[in-house]
Amino acid sequence: RNNIFDELIADYSGIVSAIGHYRADWGLLFLGLERESRCRPGGRFENYFRESPLSAGSVSVLQRLVRKAACNLELIDRAQCNARNWPVVQPACMIALSTMSIEELASEQAEILFSASLNQFAICNELSAEVV
Repeated sequence: RNNIFDELIADYSGIVSAIGHYRADWGLLFLGLERESRCRPGGRFENYFRESPLSAGSVSVLQRLVRKAACNLELIDRAQCNARNWPVVQPACMIALSTMSIEELASEQAEILFSASLNQFAICNELSAEVV
């Protein structure tokens, strides 16, 4: 599938792996969304919507969602993903993120939703460890 949310999560993993923490400004720069008011030509965001049936207004809303999601992702990374131990926590963080939607990650409740997903994964992981 051709999904901008997958792109955001992949960039998150790459940035954290490279420098030890997520920087929303870098993620938005890679996507071409570093300016609040527009999408930069040549940024990866436009690759998803160059020949899209979405209206210009819908694409604008999606740009705002991606910007907010990237900022929330930086807060979540600082608060919950413990980048100093990234190799250990990466699988859990990535699975928790993959259960969310772009709307959830962009919402005011993003940290709470991520935490609930991460806790659910931890519970499943503990149960599977007990079975083995």
